[in-house]
Amino acid sequence: MKKINDDLFGEIEFDMYWSGKTSITMFGKKREVILSIDGEEDANFSPIQREAYTNFMSNMDEIM
Repeated sequence: MKKINDDLFGEIEFDMYWSGKTSITMFGKKREVILSIDGEEDANFSPIQREAYTNFMSNMDEIM
């Protein structure tokens, strides 16, 4: 299993896919959820993936 600390996604590991944990606030409660990221073992994530995650995190209140 390969592990990295990505600037955006944080500590993630590769085992067939990239995964880690992140926190979201839903229904007024902060929850820890599994973060699943599509990508090859080289961790070269697409700019669209990074942008989608950034937009989600920045607009979480409106989305929820």
